[in-house]
Amino acid sequence: TTSISVLTSHYTTSNSSNYQDTGLNQSITPSASSSKIIIIVCLDVMGWGDRDRRPNTCICYGSVSSSNRLAQQVAGEYHTGDSGSYSYGGQTYWYVHSPSTTSQVTYRVGLKSADGSNVRVQGDSGNDRRSFMYLQEMKG
Repeated sequence: TTSISVLTSHYTTSNSSNYQDTGLNQSITPSASSSKIIIIVCLDVMGWGDRDRRPNTCICYGSVSSSNRLAQQVAGEYHTGDSGSYSYGGQTYWYVHSPSTTSQVTYRVGLKSADGSNVRVQGDSGNDRRSFMYLQEMKG
């Protein structure tokens, strides 16, 4: 089983307390409880509006929360210059998860600001796709 999802619009936040659901999510139903799920996520991220601008992303199992986080990454930089400049980057996840179920499971991408600045996961459609999630079952 294979499943693909593309983020078609930008998701922006300045929340530094909790991960926010970006809307990039995908579900898959394993055929056996021993199956593993390969999760591949590619994200186009940016931060702006302050000298310390660091997007913090995660992939979560079920709902977006720190307790459901499978992996996280922080990008961006601390810049000692103009506070109106931008930081751009990419983040890629390759993760193998063992959900131990034959029920549908949903994986989600979360975003928070590491410091309260504005951060974004870029989305788009057509030939300009920027952020996506790919799921594939590995039968156990």
